[in-house]
Amino acid sequence: MNGERRAGFLAAQACVLVAATIGLVAFGWASAGLNTYLMVVDPRGGSDPRKALDLTWAAIVVWLSLTLVAAAGLPRRRGSDQSGARPLQGRTPWVQARGGAGAAVVQLFGGLVVIGGTLLGYFLSHPYTFGGPDTPCAYTSCWPLRPQAVALTAPGVVAGLVMIVMAFLVNRRPWWFRAATPAATWLLLLLLQYAIWDPYLLPVFQGPPR
Repeated sequence: MNGERRAGFLAAQACVLVAATIGLVAFGWASAGLNTYLMVVDPRGGSDPRKALDLTWAAIVVWLSLTLVAAAGLPRRRGSDQSGARPLQGRTPWVQARGGAGAAVVQLFGGLVVIGGTLLGYFLSHPYTFGGPDTPCAYTSCWPLRPQAVALTAPGVVAGLVMIVMAFLVNRRPWWFRAATPAATWLLLLLLQYAIWDPYLLPVFQGPPR
C-alpha cells in the first residue's frame, strides 16, 4: 500500500511540475501581453494604444499566479513513510509540510526562466528598444526608454528573484510559504503597477527627460 501511495504522489508531483514548467516557459509571452493593457510611451514620439481590461486579462493573471504556485510542487507530508501521502501525526500537514528536492530545482530554474522570459518578452514586443538609424528617438537619451522598461518588467523580474530565494529555502520554510510568496509578490506588484501607472508614472514618461 505504501508503494502505491508513493507512486501516486510521485505521479501527481510530476504532473504538477510539468504543468508549471509549461506555464513558466510561456511566462514572458504572457507578461508582455499584460503590458498591452497599459499605455506605453514610444520613445520615438506618441504612445502605443492600449486595450481595455477584460476577461482575457483576468484569465492571464490567474493562470500566471497559479503557475508560480505550482512551481513549488506538492508538499511532502512526513509520516511513517516518505511518499508524502501520509500526514504527520499531531500536526496540520499543510502548515508544517516541506517541499521536495525536485520541486526546488524546478522553482530555482523557473525563477531564471521567469526573469529571462520577462525581459525577452519586453524586448520582442518593443522593437524600438534596440534603436538604430531607422528608429530615431524623440530625445537624445531615448527618454523614457530605460525607466519605462524597468517599470514594465519589475513584477516579473522581482517574482523570478523571489522564486530563486524560495528554492534555497526548501528545507527551511513550509511548502505553502514557498508556493505562495512568489505568486503573492508578483500579483501585488502587478496591481500596484496598474494602480500608479496612469496617475503617476505615465505623466512622468510623457514629459521631458529627467
